[in-house]
Amino acid sequence: MSIVKRVFSALREAGDWVWIREIARMADLHPEEVRRVIDRDLREAVVETQLPVRLRLVKLREGVSLERHLVYVKLMEKTGHRATRSFCGT
Repeated sequence: MSIVKRVFSALREAGDWVWIREIARMADLHPEEVRRVIDRDLREAVVETQLPVRLRLVKLREGVSLERHLVYVKLMEKTGHRATRSFCGT
């Protein structure tokens, strides 16, 4: 299973707000790797808290499908655009 799918599955399993370290534990990955996947591949699929400290809580947006999100991101990359929002609900 790809790293992106492992992180996405952990987020879906958590169902609500979860710490990056908890996602890493659930996906059996290093926390820094989870941060990179979220920042690079799942940025538009998650909601993130805006805490005044360096702790990150994230959760999946409502109705996001991994397959449709990845197609959206690839399409944006091919056209030279940066994904600004995922419209990949189920």
